[in-house]
Amino acid sequence: MFNKCKSIVNLILGTLLGVLALLMFSQVISRYIFNYSITWSEEFPRILLVWIVFFGLVTVPYKEHLTIDLLNINKVVTAFGYVIVLIVTCLCIYYGYILCIKIKFQVFPVTNIPRFVQYLALPASYSLFLLLFLKHMLEKK
Repeated sequence: MFNKCKSIVNLILGTLLGVLALLMFSQVISRYIFNYSITWSEEFPRILLVWIVFFGLVTVPYKEHLTIDLLNINKVVTAFGYVIVLIVTCLCIYYGYILCIKIKFQVFPVTNIPRFVQYLALPASYSLFLLLFLKHMLEKK
């Protein structure tokens, strides 16, 4: 399941990165060759970049995240690390959701895209990370 989910997320990330690169390239060509600026070319890439960064979190397996190997000496410390990761992940999901609710009526000025679309990347990516992390924890037992 992890590999299938990771493949789907990688495909989505690759597509978003391709769209981002194409959009930024077209903006540069448009601005410097045709002396015309695409009006929405600042807001939309910002949204794409936020989603790429937060969903990139999901593609890295737990043990490949930055860790201090010195502290992984026994099961108690490892279990404490798992609890910390669970707490931080749940806090990111909760407060990301709260943030989305608080700004649900705000829109970007040029594109009129609701601002919560950008911030929705936080609870969405951390929710997926939580599911994969819990699967990782259950397999370790």
